[in-house]
Amino acid sequence: MSTVVSPQQSGGFSGPLAWRRWWLGIDRNEDVIAFAQTLTGQALIHAVLLGCLALMPGIRLSHVAVMAVALILCWAFPTRRLLVVALTGAGYFLLRPFKAAELYDYVAQSPLATFFGSVGLPADLMLVPLGLVFLVFAAAMMWNQTHRFIVPISDRPLVFMVYVSVLLTVATVTLPTDHALYLPAWLSLAFLTQTFFFLGYVLIDMRGKTPLPTPLKFGFMRPVWIGFATPIKGPAFFVKHESKSDRDLAVARLKGLKLIVWASILYLIF
Repeated sequence: MSTVVSPQQSGGFSGPLAWRRWWLGIDRNEDVIAFAQTLTGQALIHAVLLGCLALMPGIRLSHVAVMAVALILCWAFPTRRLLVVALTGAGYFLLRPFKAAELYDYVAQSPLATFFGSVGLPADLMLVPLGLVFLVFAAAMMWNQTHRFIVPISDRPLVFMVYVSVLLTVATVTLPTDHALYLPAWLSLAFLTQTFFFLGYVLIDMRGKTPLPTPLKFGFMRPVWIGFATPIKGPAFFVKHESKSDRDLAVARLKGLKLIVWASILYLIF
């Protein structure tokens, strides 16, 4: 049974600075690393992570719940962590493709909501068919990136998406709101701008030496752990840096624990 040795137990000075040094070194402390590999240690780390996220006003409790489900599934299926991350990410994208609440309000008041309501589709699932259509566009971009059917687009995929975004913006500005093409243009622009950098990372990562299997790429259109529109790392990062042992995973969790606690402190201060 692993136990965590504190500064007091190790005979060191138990002042604030000693505790700070102990906290900053938990990912290098063998006793803490061993404890983090136990069921109790894993539960404690995840509880602190989810607790910190739940206390932040900018993150919805439903979003925290989705992350909790993803973490539980990753724990239950440790050899399929990447698959779990991709599947939960794909589901999250289909159900909540937008970050801004105003976009959902507009869609709820649009003729599209009336149409889907008439065919019996629940409001919470209204954007799923549109998300699937966008994934077809993303699949076409990935296919072109691999096969280089349209070379200028495969060479400069982000520039191409910028041009498409500009054209869609012009359409939404110039077309009357009751025009037949206005709503499709607006929805296309909303999906593209909300996933621009995520899809861009997926396309750029396809040039690397550790590409993600194509079906899993769809889970990174709006990853479940992201609460904003700008990504931190691309999907190839997860393939390259995935933990190869229980000890490496414990160290990664402890580093993440330090980051979330520090982020929470900064959030409360500023």
